[in-house]
Amino acid sequence: IDVDLVPVVSCSLILPRPYLDGRVAAKDGKTLKAFLVPKPYSSSAKQIPINRQEA
Repeated sequence: IDVDLVPVVSCSLILPRPYLDGRVAAKDGKTLKAFLVPKPYSSSAKQIPINRQEA
């Protein structure tokens, strides 16, 4: 994908306005990696890779 992705690592994520169109997977007590797409690239939102680590 020709899009600059912003990596975020957190257990509980709150999206700032520019990233409202991004996808985030969150679970209590779990560490997750979510790649958010800024609004200008929201058309590629369906191609956002999401990595979930589950124990």
